[in-house]
Amino acid sequence: MKTICPCLTLGHKVVVFMVLASSLLSVSSCATGASSTENLRSTWTVAELEGQCNLAIKDMEDALNHLAAQPLEGKANLMALEDITTQFSEKVSPVVFMNSVHQDANIRKASSACEEKIGQVMAEIFTRRDLYNLIKDIDQKTLNAGEQRLLFETKRAFENNGLKLQDPKKYQRVRDILKQMAAYQVQFAANLVNDQSKVVLSEADLAGVSADLKAALTKEADGKYSVAAHGPLYIQLMQNVEKAEVRKRLLSANQNRAADKNVALLEKTIKLRQEMAALLGFKSWADYRTNGRMAQNAANVEKFLQDLRQKLQKRNQQDLAKLLAYKKTLDPQAKTVESWDTTYLAYQLKKRDYQIDDEEIRPYFYGHLFGVDFKLRPDIKVWHPDVLAFEVLDKDTGNLRAYFFADLFPRDGKYDHFAAFPLLSGFKEKDGSYHKPVAAVVANFNAPTPEKPSLLNQDELETLFHEFGHIMHQILTKAPYASLSGTSVEQDFVESVSQMMEHWVWQPEVLERISQDWRQKEASPLPQVLIDRLLAAKDFNQGSFYTRQLWLAIMDLTYHTQKGAVDTTKISNDLYRQIITLQPLANGHFQGTFGHLMGGYDAGYYGYLWSKVYADDMFTRFAPDVFSAKVGREFCKNILEQGNMQDNGVLLRNFLQREPSPNAFLKNLGL
Repeated sequence: MKTICPCLTLGHKVVVFMVLASSLLSVSSCATGASSTENLRSTWTVAELEGQCNLAIKDMEDALNHLAAQPLEGKANLMALEDITTQFSEKVSPVVFMNSVHQDANIRKASSACEEKIGQVMAEIFTRRDLYNLIKDIDQKTLNAGEQRLLFETKRAFENNGLKLQDPKKYQRVRDILKQMAAYQVQFAANLVNDQSKVVLSEADLAGVSADLKAALTKEADGKYSVAAHGPLYIQLMQNVEKAEVRKRLLSANQNRAADKNVALLEKTIKLRQEMAALLGFKSWADYRTNGRMAQNAANVEKFLQDLRQKLQKRNQQDLAKLLAYKKTLDPQAKTVESWDTTYLAYQLKKRDYQIDDEEIRPYFYGHLFGVDFKLRPDIKVWHPDVLAFEVLDKDTGNLRAYFFADLFPRDGKYDHFAAFPLLSGFKEKDGSYHKPVAAVVANFNAPTPEKPSLLNQDELETLFHEFGHIMHQILTKAPYASLSGTSVEQDFVESVSQMMEHWVWQPEVLERISQDWRQKEASPLPQVLIDRLLAAKDFNQGSFYTRQLWLAIMDLTYHTQKGAVDTTKISNDLYRQIITLQPLANGHFQGTFGHLMGGYDAGYYGYLWSKVYADDMFTRFAPDVFSAKVGREFCKNILEQGNMQDNGVLLRNFLQREPSPNAFLKNLGL
């Protein structure tokens, strides 16, 4: 997930996030719950963390064994199963989260080990016949609509794990595969988090780099500079370093992080996925994963992607032609654009043709906090001094809605992309009150320095809007069951809310409201001339951007529709040539760094493009007035509050008040 906001400055700490909720989402009209005081625990010793993990597992297993031995009547079994697994999640989510954010390597190691244990335990639980038998024959007539939805989704979770298999050997093999895959996925993620790959650069290597960017790099004892092979500084170097051979070295380091381990883990996992799909009667892992999603099957995904590929082909070639033409102004002998050129050429060309320089834009996207009330809670212990904790309060009543954490700056050992983590779910308590959700944005923006706060460019601001869209989806939920609340929706719908929220950073009235030159004491929003330049450049290079998304989606789908051994490097490179129409980096292993493939988006990366169609369509309801309280209330009621309480296509139609259409998506791409 990419994965909203102006800023709050606390000394030299800057929290950059914007909540348009009161004017955009009308948060005060959404449901509120009874007050509670649950906090997310974030300070641990290794012994405490391991103890919490082991005790939570034991408590859950004991409770489930008791339920299986002394079953309840009818739907009471379903509610008991939901309650037991919800309480387990409440206890272990804070433990597992530490693997992504904690600065202590020993804590991260213990957290990762706990996550691997949990994967094994959950594979065991959701393949238990005695538990499945408790719910499989519940009479639907005894259930209300919400309970029917819970039953349907819970049964599907069991049946997707082989509970309909009659052959005991096949059934046992599925259980073994699930456990092995869970272990591989945890190892893959840990390898990336713990990777320490750096690139050492000389002064001459940094031709084209600003003094500010140089100052942000690590200065070594010999006078050279070093930079991590990922993160915001890496991206800025790829945008600005003039020497192609240096950019090639940076790209190689980036694409080979943990490759010696992760490529093998990915290919072993793909083989296991093939076997499990066959055991469950599916043609491919992609068919297995899309069953029950909006796409329904792999053939529909393939058609969607190939149709889009055909439409994007001409636009991509036009964008690449512009890059090559610009490269020839720098090197008249140039005949091709290389994979390590694209980021640099696009950034430099954008500066030339639209007079947009991130160093000129960044000082403005610092800002001030507005919208729903976010109350700083310095008393809540956090996992790192840079992290800020907030209560989310209903604007009108002051009632507590949720907790929110902002962890925005990079550090060694931290998750190195951008994501919104649903740490504790919302759900209806037995006493009728609503359990408050807890969520966190984990990002890697430029860190503040003693001289200036953290400053964003337009792309980074868009990323923050995206991730906070996920947060709003998570914390404004009203779904009664934890397993169906927040972003626990169909995987090819989950990016719709977040991608819809990106539209707000391109609205002139929003840019004016959220921007502020941090160097000025008086109000000094982004000037109209810069707003005009940003909007004029909005469409720049979008053909190349969405073609890259298409390459990733088709790569993922291809991996998961193959039979037999899969050479992931060859497939990645072949598709890069065919779709991007450039030569891939020789000896690169991008797929070993592609965390989505082992983080829940396997045979599902198409969901970004699939969801983008719905995101653009939903925004059409806001387009006449981006601050419409009426539309905001309808969006809250029909989408954000619902979670997975209905098929997501139904939610979409309820909000749109018509059938969904791809027209807005295609229009935005100029197709």
